[in-house]
Amino acid sequence: MMRGAFVTLAMRAGFGKPRPAWVIQANPWGEPTSVTVLPIPRTRVAAPLLRVLIPPGAENGLPPPSHVMMHETMTVIREKLGSAFGRIDADARGEVER
Repeated sequence: MMRGAFVTLAMRAGFGKPRPAWVIQANPWGEPTSVTVLPIPRTRVAAPLLRVLIPPGAENGLPPPSHVMMHETMTVIREKLGSAFGRIDADARGEVER
C-alpha cells in the first residue's frame, strides 16, 4: 500500500457501506499494520477548504463526484482496506497538499 493510492475502505459501524479513500501515509519500510487515509464520500458539500474535488479519470478510477475530506484524516487497520484501484495524479495531489 503506497502513498497516493486510492483504495476501498470498510468504514466502522454506523458509517455506511465501503467507500473510496486516499492513502496519505508513505510506506518506505514494508507493509504497516495500520494505514492513514482521507475518505472520499459521494455526498457533495459546499466546503472548498475542507473537501477538494478530484475529477474522475482513467488513472484514478474514481466515480464522479469525488471529494477528498481533508478534515477527516483517519488511521485504520490494514484489514479494513481493499486493494488499490487507482492513483492520484500530480495536479489533484497538488490541490490536496496545498
